[in-house]
Amino acid sequence: MGTGTDRPDRSQSPFRQRVTIDGGLAVQNPAAHVWIWDLEILVSEPDTSKDRPVTAGSHPEDFKRPWGGLNVLGGSGCKYINLVIHDCRQGVSFWSGATDSELHAASSTTTVGRTDRGHGHAIYTQNQDGVKTISDCIMTRGRSYTMHAYGSSRPMSTII
Repeated sequence: MGTGTDRPDRSQSPFRQRVTIDGGLAVQNPAAHVWIWDLEILVSEPDTSKDRPVTAGSHPEDFKRPWGGLNVLGGSGCKYINLVIHDCRQGVSFWSGATDSELHAASSTTTVGRTDRGHGHAIYTQNQDGVKTISDCIMTRGRSYTMHAYGSSRPMSTII
């Protein structure tokens, strides 16, 4: 998906209509210049882990509910604009494989499910190459950090 910088591929809800993605959305390479706009992302499946702790680790086997959220594993020059993300295990996972990409005006309320340590950030991001921009977001109810940002061996100045 992606046509180049002069004509990005836009996924946007029709005027004054609500579009909901139930279960999460993943973006991977070779996505380029994709704009995802005005969507709601959630997991409607009941959370049964509230009643009991789950086993250790980031992805415990006894947590059967979908992870949900926006999982950006790759892509370049992509934009995620005006998203409402809620009732997911993690709001936005914005990994180093996504280069020169942006997240604007997103609302992320997360923290469904328990783990052995703090997981379930509203935004969890890493950057290595290019610039990653996160702006004008409303983030609440993170299990550990509302926004957890880290880099590799390079300075964090590439996340704005």
